Amino acid sequence: MTKVRNINFGPLLVVTATSLLLAACTTGVAVTGPTYLSSIYSQDMLLGVSAQGGMALKVKGAPFTSRQPGIADQIAEIFTNNHFGPSFQVYATPPAKLKEAYRTFVVFNPDPGLSGDAVCAEKSDPAKVAPEAGKVRLLAVFCEYQVAQTSTVGRVQADGPSDPRYIALLQQVSHDLWPPLIGDMNRSNNQAEWPD
Repeated sequence: MTKVRNINFGPLLVVTATSLLLAACTTGVAVTGPTYLSSIYSQDMLLGVSAQGGMALKVKGAPFTSRQPGIADQIAEIFTNNHFGPSFQVYATPPAKLKEAYRTFVVFNPDPGLSGDAVCAEKSDPAKVAPEAGKVRLLAVFCEYQVAQTSTVGRVQADGPSDPRYIALLQQVSHDLWPPLIGDMNRSNNQAEWPD
């Protein structure tokens, strides 16, 4: 008869989880939030985006110190393929006939305290701070006309547009901009407040 040996995996799991957590901290994991939702935001708005044929993406500023072509196209593709709710296209170069009731902005290195409504109104250049080598900071805003319906901030340490950490940041930002449920999200402040 074979004896079955009891093995306690508890300590191994704790050590593994701690190691993964420390590795994430040292490799620059993407951090987003808080996410702002207007008092009238609902996923029904995304039906409007879908009905108008998608929405334009406007990118302000640069995520990296060296010029990187195709940043807007990359963000548009990630936002198109990584959101909750009805299917819709996000365009870096929108078709001429696309209505602009709904738009999305990504502002890299925004001024601290910049509000989503100010970004939607497009009254001034919101990206006045130069990018810092290896650090990406952004404010993303989903606009209905000139009013911010949702916004979020994010940051990550990344070396370029193909860096998996940068891609993960954009995927998380897309989920934050168009959330499926209201939850505990902030409905009282749409300014760029950086997560700790």
